[in-house]
Amino acid sequence: MSRIKKNWDIHPDWIKAYDFYADEDCPMICLEQPFHVGPSVRIGGLGFGYDRATLKVKSHKYGVIVKAGASLHSGVIIDRGQNRDTIVGSNSRLNALTFLGHDVQTGRALIMGVKASVSGSTTVGDNVQIWSHAYIAQSCKIGDRAIVGAFSNVRPRTKIGEGEVWFGNPAVFRRMRRDDE
Repeated sequence: MSRIKKNWDIHPDWIKAYDFYADEDCPMICLEQPFHVGPSVRIGGLGFGYDRATLKVKSHKYGVIVKAGASLHSGVIIDRGQNRDTIVGSNSRLNALTFLGHDVQTGRALIMGVKASVSGSTTVGDNVQIWSHAYIAQSCKIGDRAIVGAFSNVRPRTKIGEGEVWFGNPAVFRRMRRDDE
């Protein structure tokens, strides 16, 4: 594996073969093999963090790590970290046009439906399902095996417990996840 920039673990042929955009200013991008990247994926762009007094963009000095077995479908966007690396857990499936903001860290086997969005500094546990068009606001904590329903709006700093199912606008707890889900 050759490096095309300091701390990047991306073989130059991967960029052509997978047709994704890796932001050249990102300090680190690590893609663990095997993985799947669809067309028009963007990895390592600046997050939205800014200084409220000066309106200047804050430094985003951390990178992006995509763990082995992850699948990033067409148009996925993953921002680089501002306070910690942004991490996509192993065997995760991010469907078309999904978004992970800066500092988001996900566990294993995350499933995100089309156009789902997870905002900055959110932590997502293992085997979580976030369905199509769901929006997770910043600084949330989502426990293992939780489900967020389609078109749901999870408010900032919400804590969703292990195995809980939330949906609605605003999203609220509805029930516990069944074994067959």
